[in-house]
Amino acid sequence: MEKVIEHFKPLTEKESKNGSLFLTIDQFIIFLKRAFLKNGDLPKQKINYEKGEKGFVIKLFYQFFEYSVKE
Repeated sequence: MEKVIEHFKPLTEKESKNGSLFLTIDQFIIFLKRAFLKNGDLPKQKINYEKGEKGFVIKLFYQFFEYSVKE
């Protein structure tokens, strides 16, 4: 789980073009619990991004996918 947190942590550290974080800490925790601890009772989290930033988010998820396949 530590590697998951470290990999997706940039979503809580970088700001979108609109000045808000991609995910707040609270949203990040819910995202982790829902996606990796299979808690489907929690709501889906919407990642905050502006036009032209979707590629950053997709790349982050794809990099995790590639890492997971190798491991």
